[in-house]
Amino acid sequence: MKLQSVLKDHQKSIIRETANSVGRSPKSRYQETDESENLNRISRLFEKVYLCIEKRDSSAILEYTQDLAKERFIGDFPLHEVLAAFNTLEAIVWQKITEYLEPVDYAESFRLVSTIFGFGKESLATEYVNLTAKGLPLASPLPDLRN
Repeated sequence: MKLQSVLKDHQKSIIRETANSVGRSPKSRYQETDESENLNRISRLFEKVYLCIEKRDSSAILEYTQDLAKERFIGDFPLHEVLAAFNTLEAIVWQKITEYLEPVDYAESFRLVSTIFGFGKESLATEYVNLTAKGLPLASPLPDLRN
């Protein structure tokens, strides 16, 4: 499939661009994290997304996000920062789609990518909420929006 070829051919640049962008986010825990660690984390996420696209099965991203949520929650990473990393990777993948695929291939490629990332983000957020419901405090309290 053309999408898989684009992702495989540009894997290193996609991962590097994502890690650089996430690492520059102001007031982000990712700024405090070693660059090689950020690259490794983004690489693992990319690999899970690629596997899901290749197999047309979301199992890999769902399993990964369950474990990632626990790890990042315990590590005191705010949910919005972890989701921002997902969103950044997704946006860069979309950019590569429009850069290297023909417009006729956009719809199917966007559908696959958005579906996999959507499942991953939903699973991640759900697990964060479950951990909070178990009595563990959120890494960052939610802002009070009543004012």
